[in-house]
Amino acid sequence: MPKNLCGLDVPQALYEEMFLPGKKIYHQLHGSWKEYKTDSPTCKYMVDGMPAVSFTPSWEYSSEKGYPDPLFQARRRSVSESKMYKAKYETATWPRGAASVMRCLREPSSKSGADRFMVVVSMANADLENIDGDRAHEYFGKLSEAVMEEVSKKIKCPKP
Repeated sequence: MPKNLCGLDVPQALYEEMFLPGKKIYHQLHGSWKEYKTDSPTCKYMVDGMPAVSFTPSWEYSSEKGYPDPLFQARRRSVSESKMYKAKYETATWPRGAASVMRCLREPSSKSGADRFMVVVSMANADLENIDGDRAHEYFGKLSEAVMEEVSKKIKCPKP
């Protein structure tokens, strides 16, 4: 079990269920939180060669269709079971993950227009495949909120 989730100090109890039982965990991290204004780190975990967790942050423009709407992102991944999670950040869940959005200017002096930071946390763990929809909603909602709290500490961006 990793001690943190993609370089973020998220409590293990919030993500341990996403990892299949196994001996070898392979962690792949591209990018750095230190360079968040130009580079959004992506992160994947494999357990004994099987995909376990995918973590995809991205900068979004509020003017693009479907972005940065977390429910739109959730519906792209789950046709029927996506819904909003009531919390501090705009968060939507589906049976295998969540998407959260934080209002944030990428570059305060830039005219690029990027004004939201989205994080999608998803999993490929068959053990959670059959969990009750309400339980999955709570599980991924809590996890996504904890991830966004840690992300907000790392990138410390001004609100638009």
